Amino acid sequence: MNAPSAQGGPSAGKAVATWWLWALAGLMVCLLAVSGDSVWIDEALTAQEAAHETPGGMWQMVLHDKGSDLQMPLYIFYMWSWVKVFGASEWALRAANIPWFVAAIAIFTGALPGPDDG
Repeated sequence: MNAPSAQGGPSAGKAVATWWLWALAGLMVCLLAVSGDSVWIDEALTAQEAAHETPGGMWQMVLHDKGSDLQMPLYIFYMWSWVKVFGASEWALRAANIPWFVAAIAIFTGALPGPDDG
């Protein structure tokens, strides 16, 4: 595994710099890709669920709708928390994916073998 290392040396510093460049590139891609276009039906339902004041109210709506959101309770709770911090605009709802994308890029690039790893 080629994760950024706490040990000194030129290759460790280069690995950390490369890791940060990939994470920044992933962030830039996300910022360009996320749009404020009208929401789709599933996004609108998620926004409506996440708009509840309490997690209990959100969960009652999820149970009442009996949709596919029942299959992803952690995502719905994540979206409820996200909306409380960033709002429920089209852009904000879609931007909730940015942390996950950047984390995936960082993990993936950290797992790739570097030129010194053979």
